[in-house]
Amino acid sequence: MDHQEPNERAHETAEQFLISVKYGDQFMAFYRQLFSVGRFERVEAVLIQAGHIGLLAVAALGLLAGILIAIKTNTLSNLLYGFGWVPLVLVLQYVAAKFVLAGRVLLRTSPGELSSRAFLDCIGMIGFLLGVVFFILGIFNGIHGENWAIFALGAGLLAVACFFLVLTLNPAMLNIAIRDYSNAGEEAIGILTFFMKVFLRLVPLAYGMGLMVATILIAVSEVQILRGRIGDFMELGGALFLTIYAALLPFVAYLFFVLYYLGIDVLRAILSLPRKLDELNRNKL
Repeated sequence: MDHQEPNERAHETAEQFLISVKYGDQFMAFYRQLFSVGRFERVEAVLIQAGHIGLLAVAALGLLAGILIAIKTNTLSNLLYGFGWVPLVLVLQYVAAKFVLAGRVLLRTSPGELSSRAFLDCIGMIGFLLGVVFFILGIFNGIHGENWAIFALGAGLLAVACFFLVLTLNPAMLNIAIRDYSNAGEEAIGILTFFMKVFLRLVPLAYGMGLMVATILIAVSEVQILRGRIGDFMELGGALFLTIYAALLPFVAYLFFVLYYLGIDVLRAILSLPRKLDELNRNKL
């Protein structure tokens, strides 16, 4: 007991100087109340719906773009591209809708574990601060360079950081449990699993935000084309590429998650092999 008392006093003295921990925990508690699980899921549902509607809008705008470019350039091929764009987008919407739901099922059927909240709290705080920094840099660089795309990128990174912090504060949303009996190998697997699950959970949000941005970019490009700025064809092509990328993201993330988790299961089997061999030897004895 005499040996423990100095250590306890030293620990209590050190806690008085851990101001960052005190206010950091208070911020986390405030943020957890401000952006609850229910609010996150409502925003997620809205963005998914916006993505589905955005694809329909992009299909119509793409057809209109084909007509406008065909008129401006006197070429029939652009008109055919416009008509071909519509069925392509409808197929993309079908694929996206299916795999947004499939990704959610994968999360529910793929449990994970971590030994403490320390990693989650720290990585969440770091990610949030980086998002704030990139947002501020986006404001200054956007104003200085008169380029709103830089500001939009900073705002998007801040939104991702905010969503990321919600997930770190609520690991149950990722089907991750906090257990205090995992070893170092299992903790490493838990961390690897965490990052992949965060990616899969953020995909529907990126899907919705990406298609909203693509819709706006296509509409702006078409307005500029109507004003005679033929050079905006290239910007229109970039917006159409963003549409395809955002629509295929749920499908690509699903495949990547399945393959990634296969590797995780192999690692888990390797780590559990010594324990199983010990149990087998004890049974023989």
